[in-house]
Amino acid sequence: MSTRWTSTDRFRRPRARPRVEPEAQRSFLWILCIAALGIGLYAGNKFYRPGKLFGACLGRYLPGAVLSSSQRNYADITMGAEVVLAFTTRSHITEKDSLLPSFYNNGPQRRAAELVFKTRHEDDGRCWEIDGGIGTIAIRLSESIIPTAIAVHQSIQHQLSSRAISAPRTLAVWAVQEEILDESTGRSIVDFLTTGSTVPKDLKGKQAVKLLDFEFVQAAGVATQMFPIATSHRTDLIIVEVQENWGGKRTCIQRITIY
Repeated sequence: MSTRWTSTDRFRRPRARPRVEPEAQRSFLWILCIAALGIGLYAGNKFYRPGKLFGACLGRYLPGAVLSSSQRNYADITMGAEVVLAFTTRSHITEKDSLLPSFYNNGPQRRAAELVFKTRHEDDGRCWEIDGGIGTIAIRLSESIIPTAIAVHQSIQHQLSSRAISAPRTLAVWAVQEEILDESTGRSIVDFLTTGSTVPKDLKGKQAVKLLDFEFVQAAGVATQMFPIATSHRTDLIIVEVQENWGGKRTCIQRITIY
């Protein structure tokens, strides 16, 4: 028997749409994030920064995959942070490394600096290495925050090897801001420029305020040392200044995290 259509059918309540489970939504968003990463890689980094784009996608659409604010490392480049080469001392790289193609992430210098801010195996031996005991490395955080702590990691293997003297000793942490209220703790960001670099357009006129002075002590059995930051300056750009190492001709930093 066929169903007969009547004029009252037009007033019937439309059938409810099927409910999409959260797991299905998350799977779909994962696909979107991976697609965004693929677009960035395909574009050759000209219009997109793959790590920043993918990290921003994770932070916005997949909060369950991101650590809580008290645990989150805002300097992690896989979650959207980005090294600022204008304020980063050139790394000591071998002649072979210097010949690598520079079409990805602006070349070997960026890749060398990014080692400090990548979530990776702590004891793989790699580090950001500079000549001498003085230098700076700058990181644009994944979002604007009030930093509460900084941690420096040097593997136990590194501390017990002949390269222990290349570990950083005294360091300072600077936050870039619009203006500095206390001139005694502020410096122009021009002071941190590396040779041949210019201040990025979005940072012109800004100042740097010191958040912390600290010393990394090589202690047996202690790979990661955390230093609390007591000031309450909001920023999205941190400059870590190495002022002295443990006597080596070069300085090697394996990892830095910012909370």
